[in-house]
Amino acid sequence: MCTDLTERANYMKTFVLRANAHHRLSSADTDSEREAALSKHINPELPAFYLYLSTAFCFDRQEVPLKHFAAFLLRQWREEWEQAQVLTRLQSQRGERVRLGGIPRPDRCGWESARRALKSALHMEKMVSQGLPNLFPLATIKNDAHLYDFLEHHHLRQDAKVMRNLAASIIINPSKPGAAESSLGELPL
Repeated sequence: MCTDLTERANYMKTFVLRANAHHRLSSADTDSEREAALSKHINPELPAFYLYLSTAFCFDRQEVPLKHFAAFLLRQWREEWEQAQVLTRLQSQRGERVRLGGIPRPDRCGWESARRALKSALHMEKMVSQGLPNLFPLATIKNDAHLYDFLEHHHLRQDAKVMRNLAASIIINPSKPGAAESSLGELPL
């Protein structure tokens, strides 16, 4: 009888240990998926902030009187940087590794027009936002309220607002030579 109870206890211990190991493995798989997905999303944020920074200073030069446009681009630079910092901090606080890639320099150093710069910024914002749908399921599976809240209330809304503003500025400003530049210089985007 004692042997039977010992065998049952050992069997239960083995069963519980296997179940816990399986849970840890599936949890670790989800953690590594989230880690990879966050890194994959953080990496496009960095070239975006780099693009905004270089473009802002391009339009802030003395011979290019588009101070409001340059100020708008600097605000966008700061927002991209802050979003990357928050995501990196979230990842770091969970004990996950942050895997950053190299930051490629922007394709251009100068711009023919502010309109072309806006189109490039809109394209960049769309590229950055492509990774968001992959992060929501991972936040839900892990019951990661902080990540979910950040994605839904800050990141997603902010990206949508920026893309609306960029698209509206492209549409509002006519494509006649010089017209877009003068009107963008007047608008506090």
